[in-house]
Amino acid sequence: MSPLSKKIDQQFLVGEDYVEIWVEAFLKERKAQNLAKGTIRNYREKLKSFLDYLSSQEIKYISQITSNDIRDFLLLLEERDHNARGVHGFFRPIKTFLRWYWEEVEPAEKNHILRVRAPRVPVEAIEGISKEDFELLLSVCPRNTFYGERDKAILLTLLESDFYGLYHHKSMIEIYRWRF
Repeated sequence: MSPLSKKIDQQFLVGEDYVEIWVEAFLKERKAQNLAKGTIRNYREKLKSFLDYLSSQEIKYISQITSNDIRDFLLLLEERDHNARGVHGFFRPIKTFLRWYWEEVEPAEKNHILRVRAPRVPVEAIEGISKEDFELLLSVCPRNTFYGERDKAILLTLLESDFYGLYHHKSMIEIYRWRF
C-alpha cells in the first residue's frame, strides 16, 4: 500500500477532512473511472492552484471552505489576468471535486459550491462565410458519388438551417435550392 493510500485510509478512519488528502482521493477515483490523462492532468493542475490558494488563507479542511473563499479565488484569477474562459476552466474542476466530496462523505454542513454561480463566459458570434467560399466548398464535393452527394446535402442543410451564420447570404439559398 502506497503512503498516499495509507494516508487516505487513516483519514477515513479518523474522520478528518483535510482538503489535500481528499483531492488526492478524488484524483484516484477519477483515474479508476479511466478518464483521459488530459482530464486528470487538468483536474490536478487546477485543484493544485486552488489548494495553494487555500493554504495561503490557512484553510486545511474542507469544512473551512466557504462560498466566499471560492469566489475570492475566482476573483484572484481575474486579477491575475485570466480571461472569462480561463476562470471558468478553474471553476469546473473545483465544482466537480466538491460535489464528489459531498456525495462521497455526505457531511452535515452544506456544500458551499452550490451557492457559487459559474462565471459567465461571453458567447462570441461566428462570422458567416462568403458566397464564394460556400461555392468552393460545394465544388470540391465529388460528383455522382455517395460521399459527394452526402457532403453536398450536409452543406445545403447547414445553409438552410443557418448553422455557422451562413444564412446572412439569403440569396444563396435560392441559388442552390434548384441544384439539389
